[in-house]
Amino acid sequence: MRKKSYRLILLIIMGFLFFVACSGEKEIEEAAIAVETIVVKKEAISQWVTLTTKLDADETAMIIPKTPGIEVTKLTVGLGERVEVGDLLFELDKTIVRKEVEQRKIVYAQAQRNYEQQRKQALEPNAPQFTQMSSENASSQLEQARMAYVNSLEQLEKMMYFAPIKGIVSQLNIQLNAMVLNDQPAIMISNPAILKGRIQISQDLTSDLYVGQQIKVRVLEQEKPGEISAINPVVDPRSNLHVVEIIVSNEDEELTVGAISKIQIERIRREDTLVIPRRTVLTEGEKNYVFVVNGEMAQKKEITLGIMNEDKIEVLSGLVAEDRVIVKGQQYVQDDTFIRVVRSDDQ
Repeated sequence: MRKKSYRLILLIIMGFLFFVACSGEKEIEEAAIAVETIVVKKEAISQWVTLTTKLDADETAMIIPKTPGIEVTKLTVGLGERVEVGDLLFELDKTIVRKEVEQRKIVYAQAQRNYEQQRKQALEPNAPQFTQMSSENASSQLEQARMAYVNSLEQLEKMMYFAPIKGIVSQLNIQLNAMVLNDQPAIMISNPAILKGRIQISQDLTSDLYVGQQIKVRVLEQEKPGEISAINPVVDPRSNLHVVEIIVSNEDEELTVGAISKIQIERIRREDTLVIPRRTVLTEGEKNYVFVVNGEMAQKKEITLGIMNEDKIEVLSGLVAEDRVIVKGQQYVQDDTFIRVVRSDDQ
């Protein structure tokens, strides 16, 4: 009877201990902080410099009237319209120039007739000496009349203005039936196929750049590749900075002429180095650290940082490849805190 009592008591104690152990594990599991992790890997990372500039057309043409003060009698284009090389843009009043052309034509014809007569007389046998001189004078007068006639024809052509390049009419400063002035371009044409911009950089950055270097050009949500086309080695005395020119191909015209853009230039690039997301790094004074997974607990590790960009950062020491770094929830854990991994990029 006593043995049965001992056995019963022993079973009760064992059951109680089992219950306590299970309850403890459940409490630990419930107390564990839920976290997300990533596996540390080696990859390339670049550090970018971001600057702002306005994009202008690399090729432009300003149409400036050569004969101001004359009325526009024909205007074939409007602001923002496309033109091709050789398209007629506008005409000026030809009335006065046409009259001059007719007068020069008459004078030229008279000079031709006079020259023929003088030449015929000079070729006759025993012609007096003065006839030879008259023939030479007539020849000179004929050439002068011819040049005057040709010049008047050229003036007539200058009353018509054609597009020297293809592109878009970006400025229109004339109106039909109004006089033109030469204090500003009558029309400006911009070719949006290639855009250019100018940025200013400090002396320490020039050593990292070179002509032909690829860059990123971003306008709102649009991003296009571009390149550095020129670097001025002479410092601008007004800003004490170097001027750098960039160009970007825009054949599809996704970017707008005159748009404000962000220029991203790769300053430093490292290959095959440890890289982690910037959001994983915490700071304590002047020290940087992360939390890594160590079994069921979080372990705090101090790290040394290298170059960084908007999203990622290089780790020079403190981590090794394949470490599992807490990327979400690290603000809520401490060294040796129990954790529960709910998501990992290696799962």
